[in-house]
Amino acid sequence: MKDTRVHMKDPQTQEKFQIPEHSIVSSVDFHKNSKSHLVVSVHCSYVFSNALQFNVFEEIPLIKGTYQNVEQILSSTLRDISYDRISELNIHFNDCHVIVSKENNQNIVSIIEDILSNLFQHLPHISKYGDMVPEVIYIPLQVADKQSLNSCFKQWGLHYQDETALIVYDLEDRSLEVLDK
Repeated sequence: MKDTRVHMKDPQTQEKFQIPEHSIVSSVDFHKNSKSHLVVSVHCSYVFSNALQFNVFEEIPLIKGTYQNVEQILSSTLRDISYDRISELNIHFNDCHVIVSKENNQNIVSIIEDILSNLFQHLPHISKYGDMVPEVIYIPLQVADKQSLNSCFKQWGLHYQDETALIVYDLEDRSLEVLDK
């Protein structure tokens, strides 16, 4: 197991916890934003495509032990924190940054595995030239009403390296739309 700390701006409130070696997560940080909500950052020491594959199949080659997925790590790390206080979740891979932001009282932690699974399924469609993943993937988490599908399963904002245009990816159509150049 790897010892790490929950990194916060106030060192008095840091808590030590264990992250298993058989996980894509290497560390978790969080801090308060201006509204006293929390922004949680998960750091992964793998490239985006490998990390998604490892997480979906719950197996990292050559690493022994029971695999723990991102939701399990976040649940144990943030166990004393109300999930309603989390306004944003950032997942930092070696080559990509995923930002999940929410409105109202949605629980980011409870659907993170569904989001990661969808990212894995749509990876071929969001990869530019077949192998270039977006530098940033923005996933809004908002529900209009109980009958509507969560927005994180409708559209994502994508930003590729050396691109100035914002690109919207539609999950249902598996299509990319350039909003502005």
